[in-house]
Amino acid sequence: MIEVHKIQDSQTGEFTFEQYLKGGVLHRDPNVGPALVRRTPKGTGILKAYYWEGRLHSPDHGPAIIEWNEGDIMPCKKGWFRHGYLHSTGGPAVWSLNKDHDAGPFALTDAYFVHGYNYRDPAQGPKLIHRDWHTGQTTVCQFTSKRKFIGPCPSEADLSKLFKRRADRSTYDLLP
Repeated sequence: MIEVHKIQDSQTGEFTFEQYLKGGVLHRDPNVGPALVRRTPKGTGILKAYYWEGRLHSPDHGPAIIEWNEGDIMPCKKGWFRHGYLHSTGGPAVWSLNKDHDAGPFALTDAYFVHGYNYRDPAQGPKLIHRDWHTGQTTVCQFTSKRKFIGPCPSEADLSKLFKRRADRSTYDLLP
């Protein structure tokens, strides 16, 4: 049975907090909606997170976690997860944006993960790109080494033989 907890702002009537729990952990079918939502009293988003049995898990149509700076319409950070680990095969698994740059918004961080491992086919580009907050110039650009490249669609088992640590929510939180 799903427990739903909501907090409503008494002045605006907007729900500023929602969580869906099953057995004491965040849980909701990601294709139905997020298991955790935080909003401002005016109703603009701060956080939406999709969980399946206590683990971040992306719905079929998008990221598992979306963050906004208070009052903004455009998200500042997104993360794609599969059963608690960073994972995306269609683009970066972590993407953050600096929307306040004079020349216009630009991607601050693009980090590619497959089954929780920082991995990308080097022919497609770097596995980690970070740009300076003020200038937009690339400051970090890391590629998957040729000795660790095992093909464009590696299995979880093959990747676990090459890498020691899998990336979860703590890794997501460390990336700007």
